Amino acid sequence: MLNVVERRPKEAAFAPWPAGVDPRVVEWFRQDGVSQLYTHQAVSVGHALAGHDVLVTTSTSSGKSLCYNVPVLQACVTEPHARALYLFPTKALAHDQLDKFRALVPDGTIEAAPYDGDTARASRALARRQAHVLLTNPDMLHNGMLPGHEPWAQFLKSLRYIVLDEVHTYRGLFGTQVAGVLRRLLRLAAWHGARPQLVGCSATVADPVDFFGRLTGRRPEIVDEDGGPSGRHRLVTVGAPEGDVPARPNLDTAEVLARLTTAGLRTMAFCGSRRGVEEVLRRTRQILGQCDFETDAVDSYRGGYTAAERRSIERALQKGKLRGLVTTNAMEMGIDVGTLDVVLLNGYPGTVSSFWQQSGRAGRSGRDGVTVYLARQDALEQLLAREPGRLDGVEDPCVLGMDNAAVVGGQLRCAAYERALAPAELPGFAPCAQTAVDQMVEVGELTESSGRYYYPAHVSPSRQVNLRGEPGRQVLLLDHGEVIGSMEPWRAQSEAFSGAVYLHRSETYVVDDLDLDRGEATLHREDPGFVTQSYGSTSVDPHTVLRQDGRASLVGLTVTSSVTGFRRVSPDGATLTDEELHLPAKSLDTVGLRLDLDLLVDGDDPTPLAVVHSLQHILVSAAPLLAGCDRRDLLTSWYGVFPDNFRPAIFIADGVQGGIGFAERLYDRFDQLVDAAQSILRSCDCLEGCPACLLSSWCEAGNSLLDKTATLAFVSRGLGGGPGILGDP
Repeated sequence: MLNVVERRPKEAAFAPWPAGVDPRVVEWFRQDGVSQLYTHQAVSVGHALAGHDVLVTTSTSSGKSLCYNVPVLQACVTEPHARALYLFPTKALAHDQLDKFRALVPDGTIEAAPYDGDTARASRALARRQAHVLLTNPDMLHNGMLPGHEPWAQFLKSLRYIVLDEVHTYRGLFGTQVAGVLRRLLRLAAWHGARPQLVGCSATVADPVDFFGRLTGRRPEIVDEDGGPSGRHRLVTVGAPEGDVPARPNLDTAEVLARLTTAGLRTMAFCGSRRGVEEVLRRTRQILGQCDFETDAVDSYRGGYTAAERRSIERALQKGKLRGLVTTNAMEMGIDVGTLDVVLLNGYPGTVSSFWQQSGRAGRSGRDGVTVYLARQDALEQLLAREPGRLDGVEDPCVLGMDNAAVVGGQLRCAAYERALAPAELPGFAPCAQTAVDQMVEVGELTESSGRYYYPAHVSPSRQVNLRGEPGRQVLLLDHGEVIGSMEPWRAQSEAFSGAVYLHRSETYVVDDLDLDRGEATLHREDPGFVTQSYGSTSVDPHTVLRQDGRASLVGLTVTSSVTGFRRVSPDGATLTDEELHLPAKSLDTVGLRLDLDLLVDGDDPTPLAVVHSLQHILVSAAPLLAGCDRRDLLTSWYGVFPDNFRPAIFIADGVQGGIGFAERLYDRFDQLVDAAQSILRSCDCLEGCPACLLSSWCEAGNSLLDKTATLAFVSRGLGGGPGILGDP
């Protein structure tokens, strides 16, 4: 199954430079090839020069960086002591923008410098004192700048602009943590007498004013009418093969990438997992070698590589030494990689904005481009392959968990360490801030004195607050003592357990031992001829009903999950062996959607149980479109008979301590969730259920006990019981 959707080219719309821009700034851009502005650039610069906070939401490669560089340069040339802080979600993007900034002002009149974990300590103090523009990331701001802010007094006093690039990435847990970091930064700047303006840039997001307000506490001027040009872009969607032929997305991606590489086309292939990246790279190089083509023309890029590896790959890509790159979403954002002809999407990347961000890497700056979307054997991915129009005009919700007392509490502890908190400041942090502070005072994590809240220790709590996930050190991957990569402890349990096959830059390793206490996994290089797939179990214990409407309810619950075993799988997909694992279980208190079903479970008839299990599959498959998250952000479980009411139940919960808002969004849009699930079933022509509609690779039960016909009848009755679940009424 193949569909082709074409976006027509669009001409640029221009506008004059806003009045008052210094001639020196105009000349710098003229020498950089910019003689006139696109309309959205002129409007955004005008708002910034008028003193407003601004959020620009236009397409990829529309020149959004000019929207913040012009007002920042204007401030620097008219006020020599003015300072600006550029925040990027990744170090790679920050270094890319640093190179562009320095090329824009080649005489060094305005100095820019990086300030991140890769910056030599000897260079940090110099950058802090002399650079007009510092480029960093939220993690460095959180751990390295705000806790020891005393040397930053002059910088904070002179801070005129804070730039937030790729704002749409600040969602979920990461976004909620960054919201706290930004409030801490603005609070310290205000203490030193500064009120810096905010300029944000983003892909299209739903309700941008509300999102930006929750992220920063400010109300921006929105600039969303795109004046930039765009070339013709073709989106080719490829669904699963018909019949019993299994989909081979990794192999198919490798074969297409190899063919494009030998044809001289520059291509970037995005994969949804680190394992996918490594498998595609290995197979691509094998195919290139069989064609007597240079195998080093293709490389990979993902999290877990060392900083030296990442920089080397970035340089090779920018210099044109690579014809193809296989990557995770680490290359999704605007790092300048030169001209790309084709983007391959090995599966749906998790959100609509990521889909178009990755697609937009091909055919930038008005050039034509092609995106090929290869759907995996997943119900949602196959639905989007069949109906790509579902992706047009859709804006992702950017969910922030500002009611999560655990996350907000961590940021408040950091703020109290930096400067004692006054009660009047708490409402500006989050609605739950006072509750969180009261709880922390009660257990001794904060102390109250003279009407203020203090952190009762001399060591900053920032290291205990991981912006991107669980606190704790990374697990190092060691090959004969040499570090070849790293990963989070939760990822190590599912990918680097003893006996796991691990891929790294097309090389195959076998894990000898995983020691979570030491934070080490030891490996040796070996290709055993198979891969490994872990699986686990999830159980829930609901304890609080937060909201309820009919059969659907929003509940507080404890979710316990663990990796319980793994399969050795041959290259053709056959299971060779199945082994148990005994790894620590993980429990968290979170928020979930609960669905109680009006079904009578009879031990002699498996159909009702099959309906419950099948309904869980399709609801979880449809959930990411409505929640604005990746499926891996959700935890789920189903029960034929739940103990508290002896009825079947399905749970879909946030995979974050305290909840982050995904389940609440699903509850609020429950009818839409059911409609989307029904569309998944109806749009597939199979009779009994297949990977395009019902079967799932994440199923803990190995896709046993499923029934498409009975489930569709049950859903068609509005999740009601009756004779229709067993056949036609």
